[in-house]
Amino acid sequence: METLVVELPTTVEEWAELSPAELDAKVRELDVAVRRVEAALVGATDVADRTGHHQLDGHRSASSWLMATTNCSRGEATARARTANLVRESTTVADEFVAGRVGVAQVRELARLAANPRAGDQLAGSEEILLEAAQSLEFADFRVVAKRWEQLADADGAHTEHERAHDDRNARCDFDGAVFRFETAHGVVQGTSMRQVFESFCSAEFDRDWQWVRDTYGDDASSSLMPRDAKQRRADAFVAMVLAAAAAGTGDGRTIDTTV
Repeated sequence: METLVVELPTTVEEWAELSPAELDAKVRELDVAVRRVEAALVGATDVADRTGHHQLDGHRSASSWLMATTNCSRGEATARARTANLVRESTTVADEFVAGRVGVAQVRELARLAANPRAGDQLAGSEEILLEAAQSLEFADFRVVAKRWEQLADADGAHTEHERAHDDRNARCDFDGAVFRFETAHGVVQGTSMRQVFESFCSAEFDRDWQWVRDTYGDDASSSLMPRDAKQRRADAFVAMVLAAAAAGTGDGRTIDTTV
């Protein structure tokens, strides 16, 4: 049985003694250790499930055994049980996980795909590609890849999901104290069109700021001199988009007065 040894700074002073490069290295070392410990917990979960160990204390599943044994949340227990099912079927993923070469979140996303009742049996054919993506891409980008694979592998489920998203579309606005909030939810078709329009207005706001910086500072122009930050430009882009729509009027010819 392997012993995992990691030196842990425990005080602010000990952390502060590390150089920037040492701090980066220590965080990476700790992350690998977390991955390996999680892989060990998943291995224990797999054994408890396969041998029926969880039934000794009257637990109906390995997940409920985990909740009682470690006092973790139901979501955490479910994620570990799913991951146990994945590594049981995939020695490649299991080996990379145990070695700490793939992240916990990435393995859990693969386990979620494997648990899909309509697409999980197709994962083996794409395992190497998805694992490589999990190890090489930022997590947000990997999740996009995983979602796309799931949509292709589970065409019926994806179609139903898109229909549900379109049926559940919504928009609302209200004041939260001194802040006005506008929130919308749409299906992919409407959302894609809206994003294209919004990003165009965002680009226009960026160009306006950059032109001001160039006119004001000339050769000393720098993005750090922009008068607005990205989130402010996005907010102003949204207002510009709404005002442009107001100027065009409604589809049935109504005019809109935006005077406050």
